[in-house]
Parts: sequence; C-alpha cells; structure tokens
Amino acid sequence: MKHYDYKSDGSWSLIIALPILIIIIFTSCYRSCSVGTGELRTVRAIVTDKGIKRIHDHDTYLVYTDTQDGVEVFQITDSILAGRFNSADLYAEIKIGNTYDFGVRGDRNDVLSWYPNIYETVEVTK
Repeated sequence: MKHYDYKSDGSWSLIIALPILIIIIFTSCYRSCSVGTGELRTVRAIVTDKGIKRIHDHDTYLVYTDTQDGVEVFQITDSILAGRFNSADLYAEIKIGNTYDFGVRGDRNDVLSWYPNIYETVEVTK
C-alpha cells in the first residue's frame, strides 16, 4: 500500500483553495448579473454628499442620500452587462442638495461593501 504525504505534494492547498475560488467566482458572477441586469426600481432621494472610493486603479462613485426609508448609499459604476460606460458623466450631473428619482439595480450588502447601482437620474423640481 502506497502512503501519500499531503504536506509535500500540495494536495491540501488545492483542497482548500478550490472551494474558495468557486465561492469568489460565484459571488462575482452573482454581483455582475444582479446589478447589471436586475430589475430597475425607482428611489426618490435627496443627495446629501458624494464621494469617490478608490481601490488601486478602480474608482467607485458613491452618492449619499436621505430617502423615505432613511439614509442610503448608492454607487455609480460602469456595467458591461447593462451597456453603460458613462459613470463619471452621470456622477458629475448629480448635485448635492437636489432631489432625484434614481433608477437603481441591486441591493446593499454590508459585509461585501456592495451598494445599489444608479442607472438613471431624473431631477425632481418643486
């Protein structure tokens, strides 16, 4: 009977790394599909602040708001699945202090720092 030493051939590393890799791929695909092609819903909000979250060379535009449900944070990012590549332009059009009807997709996930993504903006005039 042949005896295998798992410490020397790296099999345990593969056994541990493979499920982690599968979870990362599934999470990425779920995020892309739900934010890029999920159901568009409208949220009326007053913009209280804006900011840019930069991680390495990737920017995420954040919009801080007050809604009827309380304080909410939305993001504006490009989406290949939704065919949108103008996130910087959309971000620049949003003005602090104004009220908007935002067309958003996706949900907030505190653990993974995911925010609903803004796809449409219509300024509400009083």
